[in-house]
Amino acid sequence: MSKSNIEEAKFTFSLIRSFIELCGYQNDGLSQFKEKIGLITPYKGQQRKLISQFDQQKKALNCDFADILINTVDGF
Repeated sequence: MSKSNIEEAKFTFSLIRSFIELCGYQNDGLSQFKEKIGLITPYKGQQRKLISQFDQQKKALNCDFADILINTVDGF
C-alpha cells in the first residue's frame, strides 16, 4: 500500500492553473511549457492520484499528458 493524498494532488493542480492564469496562457494552456513542468513524488500511490487528478482537470488546464511529466523520484 503506497502513500497518497488527494487533497495535495488537487492543490498541485490549482497551483498549476494559477500559474497558467498569471502567465496569460488561458487559451494556449501549457503549450509554451510542454515537457518543462514535472511533478515528482516519492510514492507510487501519489503518482496515481496526481495522474488521476490531471486526467480530470486537463480540459480546464487546456493541456494533455505530454505537457506535464508526472513520475516518482526513481522515474526521473
